[in-house]
Amino acid sequence: MSERASFEEDEKYMRASLTLSTIIFWLAWFVRRSMKGLPKLCVISSDHECTSDETYDLVEKCRKAGVEVKHHSQKYLCHVYALLPFLPEAQAAEKQIVDFLTV
Repeated sequence: MSERASFEEDEKYMRASLTLSTIIFWLAWFVRRSMKGLPKLCVISSDHECTSDETYDLVEKCRKAGVEVKHHSQKYLCHVYALLPFLPEAQAAEKQIVDFLTV
């Protein structure tokens, strides 16, 4: 039983690592491409997450390509803070997204 539990823990770790690596790979790939012709974007981020630099690069590149970008950034929050409804910052992010979609 202990071997199986260890295997399941290893599998969870590998999935989490692959998911994070995949996100970083695609974000880095996307930032290197032309942004011209994209629709308007709403970007919600934290200044203290693992992809903060790439997020700012993406926003800057989109703006230079003439894409309308609304970027809302918070300090001292985790990568997925906007998905945590019990945080006041997440509630504010939800409102920003709704406002963006309904304008």
